Amino acid sequence: MSDKSDNLKRMRKHDARAIEKIRARIRVAAEAKSAGISTMACPRCNGSLKENIFEGIMIDTCDKCGGVWLDSGELEQLLRRDSDSWFSRLWFAEG
Repeated sequence: MSDKSDNLKRMRKHDARAIEKIRARIRVAAEAKSAGISTMACPRCNGSLKENIFEGIMIDTCDKCGGVWLDSGELEQLLRRDSDSWFSRLWFAEG
């Protein structure tokens, strides 16, 4: 019975450490977001991504290479704002 109890205690300690690590990551992400800094690295050069508002939409820009990264749906939002552009017409073309 003590083996089972010991295993349960070890599992609880392991779970508690894992939960604390997740909470720490969440705190870091929240602090970075409030400072306008993304916790994600640039996929191109591994630089830091910073959130910027462009045309009312939050986009990520790299402080190292200048790359612009869009989250899901952000490109469509930008294209809908300028529906007359050639790229918007191409993107939303039927067929």
